[in-house]
Amino acid sequence: KNLAQRLRAENNANSNSHTPRVAFITYNRNQPKVLGNLYRRIPGTTGNDVEFTTLNQLAAKILRGEPRLEISKQNIPDEFNTAVQKVIVANSPLDRGTGIRFGIDDKWRQYLFDEVEHVIKGRLVASRKDYLELERKGRQHPLGRQQREQVWDLYEEFQHLLKGSGLATWTEQIQKAYEKLERTGERLYDAVIVDEVQDISQIGLQMIRKCVNGSSDSDRPNGILIVGDGAQRIYNHFCSLPDAGINIVGRSTILKKNYRNREEILEFAIAVCKGHEFEDMGSESNREESIDVFEFGEGERPKMISANSIEDQSKVLIDEVRKLSEEGFSLSDMLVVTRHIVDSKRYRKAFTENGIPTQDIRDYDGTPSGKISVGTIHMVKGLENKICFIPDLTAGEFLPSPQAPEEPNEAYSERQDNLLSLFWVAATRPRDRLIMTCVDEPSIWIKERAKGLYDFESS
Repeated sequence: KNLAQRLRAENNANSNSHTPRVAFITYNRNQPKVLGNLYRRIPGTTGNDVEFTTLNQLAAKILRGEPRLEISKQNIPDEFNTAVQKVIVANSPLDRGTGIRFGIDDKWRQYLFDEVEHVIKGRLVASRKDYLELERKGRQHPLGRQQREQVWDLYEEFQHLLKGSGLATWTEQIQKAYEKLERTGERLYDAVIVDEVQDISQIGLQMIRKCVNGSSDSDRPNGILIVGDGAQRIYNHFCSLPDAGINIVGRSTILKKNYRNREEILEFAIAVCKGHEFEDMGSESNREESIDVFEFGEGERPKMISANSIEDQSKVLIDEVRKLSEEGFSLSDMLVVTRHIVDSKRYRKAFTENGIPTQDIRDYDGTPSGKISVGTIHMVKGLENKICFIPDLTAGEFLPSPQAPEEPNEAYSERQDNLLSLFWVAATRPRDRLIMTCVDEPSIWIKERAKGLYDFESS
């Protein structure tokens, strides 16, 4: 609000004719709707002060008037699987020890897709030579020269097949938007706020810079405010600010006051994730040193409830909801966070059958609905509530998850780091209560690392 008002005052003082243009840009598609509604509740704001948008919505806006891009909605497009079958033949560098050509290891296949989509495309790698020399930040599994040569072959074949089917990926949409801005020199905004920057790719940040700077190679004064937390990176975009040409030396502030959680909740989450280092704004950091002060102070310890079966977990959640309702909490105060969309649907069905109204978290718009919100960890990113339920934290299934038979150790380690980040995001959604469930025994890392920091009950 202050930024929009200041820019408007400056324009009026300088007799500029155009209305100042401010954008709030994030990656998660749920946030613009919620934050836009919260913004408009601030006295003195209007609906057109600030444009709330996602990175890909912004790319689509930039590309209006261009030939339509048909985006592949698949997690791994069929074209990539076809390229794998063609390029990675038996006993070739990427096939040895993995069996990927024969579809044995889906985890390794996902790893290679991320390498193509987020490393090569996301970092705008221009040539085979550049890729062979690239420092692959964020990637633990090493790729030798022969393997990188084959990854590049895989990339070229994938692009050829995408072009033949008339499809593009989300990263390519952003790349084409960046190229259009570079070609036209158009400047869309006077200032932007970039939230959850740790989840935005290098090409995404470069596109945003072009939106503010236009044809200029230098940054406009106070044109970009960047906010991020490397501890909450859950997407494999592998970018640091210097990689995108953004220099924050002498212009950054580390925020160490927690405005979201009671102390017991955060101490529990930190214990589970302790020792996991991550890149944060271009430097290495860890969660245990990231918080100094709490806004809300002490509260109740997190609770883990052991159920007899997967189905019994639904009964546990229903009982807990009814107890909390008797305490005076409303259903709007409650959030159920799952790892998979199929689990979200299962719990919503159980609640509905027991007369408890729910809503898909994607329908939440920042206003109380009188319903429990349910969604996956990816969907709740950037959101919060008073009470959070996290089911299915069962030993042998999560933290750690099983290593696939042909999954390389470094790739497995990288995947476990990502799971820790997912758990961190889920466990830090609640302000007052964190209630978890499992079948029989809880996840090993929770049991071993957070001993004494949570209460354990059997249903």
